[in-house]
Amino acid sequence: MSHSISAGLRAHLAGEVTTTALLWLLTRQDNVQFAFTDYITNLVFDGITYKDAQGFTPSTIKINSSMAVDNMELDSILDAAEIGEVDIMSGLFDYASVQILMVNYEDLTQGSLILKSGILGNVSIEKGQFTAEIRGIAQRIQQTIGRVYSPACNALLGDARCTKDLTSFTFSASITGKISNQVFSASALTQGL
Repeated sequence: MSHSISAGLRAHLAGEVTTTALLWLLTRQDNVQFAFTDYITNLVFDGITYKDAQGFTPSTIKINSSMAVDNMELDSILDAAEIGEVDIMSGLFDYASVQILMVNYEDLTQGSLILKSGILGNVSIEKGQFTAEIRGIAQRIQQTIGRVYSPACNALLGDARCTKDLTSFTFSASITGKISNQVFSASALTQGL
């Protein structure tokens, strides 16, 4: 798929009357794909059959040029044959990639315009309908991957990432009496364990 718009599709979109359809391609992390369109019948585009899914309703697609996260939502009626509640609740659609395209259904050879690419975020289910948040690519940039380095050490003293051996700083004793909440008496104080 091209990331740029073809001259034919550009001219069509600039015209007074357009014949456009939206295509949604969901790809789970196990590479199982689900393809839907808002057109009144199935469309075959780029070798993929996009099934007529009038129940899919995207929110307004917001695109900005800043690095701010641009999210949108996708609402749909659950369909046990395609996307079922059990599959969603079991996590099969967690972090699925989503691509939303616009095509001219009268002339699919004009290619597509990519309106949105991202991953599925929060998914909620209510009364036989699911709502999925689609997070833009900028969301990935804001996630911490790996370790964060800073002037101050972020390891816990003595843990597996800390290089300090605390054996020489460890003491054991028997508490023999309490003087106050902060002061006590102890005997048999030994260093190390």
